[in-house]
Amino acid sequence: MIRRASADVDLSLDRAWLGFEGDQDSENLDLSGKKQKQLLQELKDTAEAEVSGPPLVEI
Repeated sequence: MIRRASADVDLSLDRAWLGFEGDQDSENLDLSGKKQKQLLQELKDTAEAEVSGPPLVEI
């Protein structure tokens, strides 16, 4: 019998929903490598802030 269980939650966030589309999309091949790297960091920071706010409280 399992007395204790652990569960992970996988989340998928849409880049556009987070405001990263067009010239703000790190996958835009017209952007320089430096700009893509900067946008990836901004995307990471934005996603972390989004999921650590109200959604985390609801879980």
